[in-house]
Amino acid sequence: MASRPPHRGAPAIPDIEMALQRLRAILPIEAGQRQLCRSLRSTHQLLLCFFLEQGRAPVAGDLPGERNWPETLRRLDAAGLIVLDAGGIDSAYPFSARDRGYHVTSAYCQTEAVCAFDALAISSMFRLPTRIDATCRLGGEPIRIRQNGNELEADRNIVAAIDWSAADGDKSCAASLCTEMLFIGDESRATAWQAEQPSQRQLFTLQQAHGFISAFFLPLVNHN
Repeated sequence: MASRPPHRGAPAIPDIEMALQRLRAILPIEAGQRQLCRSLRSTHQLLLCFFLEQGRAPVAGDLPGERNWPETLRRLDAAGLIVLDAGGIDSAYPFSARDRGYHVTSAYCQTEAVCAFDALAISSMFRLPTRIDATCRLGGEPIRIRQNGNELEADRNIVAAIDWSAADGDKSCAASLCTEMLFIGDESRATAWQAEQPSQRQLFTLQQAHGFISAFFLPLVNHN
């Protein structure tokens, strides 16, 4: 598969390294995972694999070798790697336990991503082809992306977008910034959206969004 090149006059793209630093400051999950002991890092990686393979959040007894589930959840939550709701896992970045509008289908099953960018990370994290089904936030039209690592194919020039003003230190990233990390199905519509708040809204091609979010998430599955 090959991604389609952007049209001439495509929106200006932000500095990827700067965006990466900004996201890491808001959601320092790589640093959080590094602070865990090796067994907890392994448990976290197994938890992510469970989401991918089963399409749901694990519960007590689902992960091999896990003996103190409440304490495991407490420590992963403290490290910022998961978000809890009513004692269970609501999100384990990049996965969501509930439908947030970003469906990722692989050879295993369909699972849910926290946001548009998180959906683009899953293929590279687990080295498998995926299909992403979502909708344009602004126009409501369906969006379908076929992905195999850095190979992306879509039926239109989809733009990935971030509104950084949604970040809120009093809320989890899943409940704040991630709600405004989205797909827009038309370049001209995306440009108009950005122009409303140009200092906070940034646009990415799918390839650039994938490179940015893969650099953010790949360390979580590569650390021992």
